[in-house]
Amino acid sequence: DQLLASHVTQWNQIWSRGIDIFGASGPLQDLQKLVTASLYYILISVDSEWPYSVAPGSIDSTSYNSHVFWDSELFVGPTLLHLYPEFAQSFIEYRLNRREGARLKAESYPTP
Repeated sequence: DQLLASHVTQWNQIWSRGIDIFGASGPLQDLQKLVTASLYYILISVDSEWPYSVAPGSIDSTSYNSHVFWDSELFVGPTLLHLYPEFAQSFIEYRLNRREGARLKAESYPTP
């Protein structure tokens, strides 16, 4: 019961900073559902204490062998940065923590 209460409290805090389409009725209500579902899909893939990026297919898919691509921060990052900066920080840490490995990989290729 305590775990469930904590879970509900944390999600309520997260959703309080979400995107609300005021006056959402009719087609706008459908849009609100799509926006909420899209945010949920992103939010289940990040954690402020988990310095990783988002793989295509999120956490529920093994598509692309759970690799992370260069554009994930480009598409997901701005939303997180605006609404949930603590989660955006994990994206930044992910890239920074891999900088040395990327440099070594780049140096292993001959220069053109």
